[in-house]
Amino acid sequence: MNSYFLFLKNHFEQLFFGWLLTFFSSFGQTFLISLFVPFILADLVISKTEFGTYYALATVIASLLLLRVGHVIDDRPVRPFTIKSIFLLMGSTFLLAIVWHPIALFISLIGLRLGGQGLMSHISMTVMSRHFDKDRGKALSISSLGFSIGEMVFPLLMGAVITYLGWRYTAGMGVGFLIFFVFITRWIDIESLDIKSTKKVAFATDRTQEAPVAVEIDDEEIVIENQPDIPIGKRRFYKNMLKENRFYILALPSFLLSFTATGFFFYQYILAETRNWDLGLYTLMFTGYGAVRLVFSLYGGILTDKYSGINIFVYHLIPMGLGALFLAFLPGYWAAIGFLFMFGVTVGTSAVVKPAIIAELYGTARIGQVRSLFTVVMVTSTALAPLIYGYCLDIGVTFSTLGIVTALLVLLTTLHTFRIYRVI
Repeated sequence: MNSYFLFLKNHFEQLFFGWLLTFFSSFGQTFLISLFVPFILADLVISKTEFGTYYALATVIASLLLLRVGHVIDDRPVRPFTIKSIFLLMGSTFLLAIVWHPIALFISLIGLRLGGQGLMSHISMTVMSRHFDKDRGKALSISSLGFSIGEMVFPLLMGAVITYLGWRYTAGMGVGFLIFFVFITRWIDIESLDIKSTKKVAFATDRTQEAPVAVEIDDEEIVIENQPDIPIGKRRFYKNMLKENRFYILALPSFLLSFTATGFFFYQYILAETRNWDLGLYTLMFTGYGAVRLVFSLYGGILTDKYSGINIFVYHLIPMGLGALFLAFLPGYWAAIGFLFMFGVTVGTSAVVKPAIIAELYGTARIGQVRSLFTVVMVTSTALAPLIYGYCLDIGVTFSTLGIVTALLVLLTTLHTFRIYRVI
C-alpha cells in the first residue's frame, strides 16, 4: 500500500478530480435513482412497467448521445467539457425534483443517464487512462473508488433525508451537491490532464505493422509507435472496430456484468421481500457491498499494474458467477452476504480492468472514442436489464433460477473471453 500513498501524494489533484467525477456520477446511477422510484410512481400515477419503459428508452438514447459526443474528450480541453457535463446532470436532477408530468420525467432520465452514468464516468476513466501509463492501474483504481464510496454514502444519506423531508427536497439536495462540485473544480489543476499536443495526426490503419509507422503532416514527418486500428475519420474508425473479434471479446463480458448487476440491484428490494430479509439490515449489507467494491478496486489496480489488464480480465467475472450460485443455494442471510460480497469483488475489479485493457489493446490516442463505443454496450445492457428481469419476475421466474442462469452465462462468457490471447 505504500506505493499507493506515494502515488497519491505525487498526483493528488489529478486523482482527486477523477474520484470526484465517479463519486458525483452517483446521481445518474441506477442504485440512487431507484430510491426515488416508489415515490415517482405514486406522485405521477404511473405503473412500474411504464416507468421501466421510460427508463430503458432514456438509457438507450443517452448511450447514443454519448457515442456522438464522447470523442470530444480526445482533442478538447478537459475543464469546459467537464463543467458542461456537471451542469447537464445538475439541470436533470433539478428537473427530477420538480417533475410534474411523464414527459418531464423522461427528459430528466435522459439527462441523468447521459450526464451521470455516461459522461462523468467516461471523462474520469478516459483522462486517467490517457494521463497515466506506468501506474495506470493505480490511477484507475483510486478514481473508481468514487463509485464504491457513492454506493456506501448516498443510499444511507438520501434515504434518511427522504424519510424526513420527502423525495423532492432530497433530489433538490442533489443539485446542491453538484453546485459544490463545480465550486471545488475551480481549485483543481484540471489543465494538467489536457492532451499535451494539439497537432492533428493521421493514424495508421494496418494492424499488422510491427515497426513504428511514419506519416507526413504539413511537410513534417512524425513517427507513430504501434497504434493498432486507429483509422482516420470517426465513422470509419467505428466500422473497423465492429469488424474485429477483439471488440466482441471485450464487449460481451462488459454487457453481461452491467446487465446482471443492474437487473439484480434494480429489483433488490423485491428480492429482500421475497426472501423475508429485513430491509434495514439488507441496506446495511448493501453498504458492505460498497466496501468490498472499494477494497477490490484498490487491489485490482495493484494486480493490473503487476500482471496487465488482459491477464486479470479473463478471470474477473468468476466471483460474480459464484455470487449468483450463493444467491440460488445458500439459506437465509448467508445468500445475501455471499451474493453481495462476490458481486462486489467482480464489480470493483472490473472498474479498473476494463479501462486498462482498452488502453492496452487500442492505445490512448483516441481512447475517448474507443470508450464511447464500449460505454454504449454497457449502458444499453443497463437499459435492457430492468425490462427483462421484470418480465421474468412477472411470469414467475424465481431469483434462484435467475442466479443459476447467471452462473451458467458467466461460465460460457469466461471461456469465450480466453480467446483474447489469440487476437492480441
